[in-house]
Amino acid sequence: MNGNAAASDSTVSTDNENTDLTSMLETTANDDTQAAWTDADNTGSDSMKGLKAGGGIAISGGKFEIDSADDTLHTNGSAVISGGSFELSSGDDGIHADDIIEISSGTVNITKAYEGIEANYINVSGGDITVNSSDDGFNASDGSGENFGGMGGRGGQQAEASADAPYLKITGGTVYVNANGDGLDSNGSIYVEGGNVTVDGPTNGGNGALDKGDGNYSLKVTAGTLAAFGAVGMEEGFTEDSTQASFLHNFSSTVSAGTEVTVKDSGGKVIATYTPSKSWQSMVFTSDKLEVGETYTVTAGDQSETVTLDKINTSNSTVGSFGGGMGGGMRRQ
Repeated sequence: MNGNAAASDSTVSTDNENTDLTSMLETTANDDTQAAWTDADNTGSDSMKGLKAGGGIAISGGKFEIDSADDTLHTNGSAVISGGSFELSSGDDGIHADDIIEISSGTVNITKAYEGIEANYINVSGGDITVNSSDDGFNASDGSGENFGGMGGRGGQQAEASADAPYLKITGGTVYVNANGDGLDSNGSIYVEGGNVTVDGPTNGGNGALDKGDGNYSLKVTAGTLAAFGAVGMEEGFTEDSTQASFLHNFSSTVSAGTEVTVKDSGGKVIATYTPSKSWQSMVFTSDKLEVGETYTVTAGDQSETVTLDKINTSNSTVGSFGGGMGGGMRRQ
């Protein structure tokens, strides 16, 4: 396909490996359909992707149930989702765009993927998004495999950030990520400006629940609520350019999966409650209910520890102030 494809009020249900978006839309109208199509990128070969476009994809409604061997939704351009219901199971990426992914509404449930949502620039302003991935949940990458700004700050000089670097921006919506790799990953910056985000991150110390690019990139929060849980080793908290208070806190020992976590203020009022689905030891939390100078109690099972917010991005981690990890590289197909 060499143009843009748009879907509205259509229903697609397919477990086939060769589905082209334009052909599917022309065929389904408003009916449930199961079909297989040949890749229309003038290659003459079958595609293992679910819905595929060479130019761009815009979807404003409909129901999509896709189980594909490769990306379930793929475009060589940009993907805009402003409505619809998506049940996606992928052998590779759940949603992949070489340029931009924008999600403003709809329900996206990625039940299985290698990487959940991947593009150079990712903007989430609304919707209800669930991602289950064996590697990164969200991955903002330009496809080069480079971590913009170089190796940066693991004990060395911080490299300068690139103005055109990838980014992940969340300004609204509800986002849940269960990732074995990085939860929210960007080879550039990550911005949280709204929404409600929960990350059940990696249980191994080689990945982080949050992972910005190395160098002078931001992991910046200005609004919204986020709780991210993961292992100790590559944990990262929000950066000091944030305007909303947050903390990165490492517990003294690992917390078992299914253990309730509560955050209480100094008066004993519960601010937040979570029940992570995996074991963890490191927690990042931000909310408009946090205030610099106040003390909070974080309880998980029989562990109860106090956190005093002495600055906008309080942390007890010995690695959280360092540069980001290596970052994920998008695989262009």
